[in-house]
Amino acid sequence: MRAHCRKVYAVALALLHSVRTDWRIWFVLLLEGFQVIRYLSGILLFGLENRLNCTPFMLAFLFSDGTIANGLLKVQIYFGLVILLCNAPFRNEHVQYLIVRSGKRAWWHGVCGYIITMSFLYLSFLTIISTLAVLPIITLRPVWGSAVLEIIQRGGEVMFRYGRGTVFPADLINVIYPWAVQALTFLTAWLSFILIGFVICLVNEVTGRTMLGCGAAAFFILLDPVVRWLAYYRERYWWYYVSPVSWTSLEHWDILGLSYPLHGNTVILMSVILIILLAWTNGVIIRYREVSIQESM
Repeated sequence: MRAHCRKVYAVALALLHSVRTDWRIWFVLLLEGFQVIRYLSGILLFGLENRLNCTPFMLAFLFSDGTIANGLLKVQIYFGLVILLCNAPFRNEHVQYLIVRSGKRAWWHGVCGYIITMSFLYLSFLTIISTLAVLPIITLRPVWGSAVLEIIQRGGEVMFRYGRGTVFPADLINVIYPWAVQALTFLTAWLSFILIGFVICLVNEVTGRTMLGCGAAAFFILLDPVVRWLAYYRERYWWYYVSPVSWTSLEHWDILGLSYPLHGNTVILMSVILIILLAWTNGVIIRYREVSIQESM
């Protein structure tokens, strides 16, 4: 068991080391970091001009839902994830060597560890950037902050001028403490990222074509704003369970009241079950498929 764990760790570490020279990673981080700062810049500007404060727990703003996908930050964040994991299960020139040294089982477990770790690191990066974006006006008190509340209450011209396309989860802000929303958003977003990663991996492995894996992930990402439109009426709320990307928007959870469509415990349980199922299916396919040098290159 220890020997297997060491092999898994070595594979995951080798994949993580390749990140340092992968231009895609740095391009995505630079682009998404800029987008997050721009997205929250209106709150910062409003706070500075009016000497108001803001919570450092801004992750829920990044995953707030909207009916229009164009320009919605959540959609852009997920497409950044697709770029990071587009070539899963990461068959490069070194994969044959890794499989021979570690075995297919340990290699696949290492790939799983890499997907989980990269999802965590990407989400952690977004969390840190969202805090730095409002750093000059943050407050350590367990409140959302006067800048956020003032923009929501005044609405209209103030929202248009300083909102800058930002989706304010007003129901969450009025009911739940920011640290609790931050923790739940991080957990559900992490599970969602892992799920999307395994979807890409499965489709790539079955078809042998990277573009199809990216296409499958893009389908679920763009399904999110469509579901928001389809589930406008209460009798259509079941649509929210069809879109795993919608699960990260806590403004749809029934923690805000029984009239909201998504049950939090069900969302987390479904995410875990789907991740395990996809990982197992991927493992079965990889274990019984011959990997040639030509496939690795």
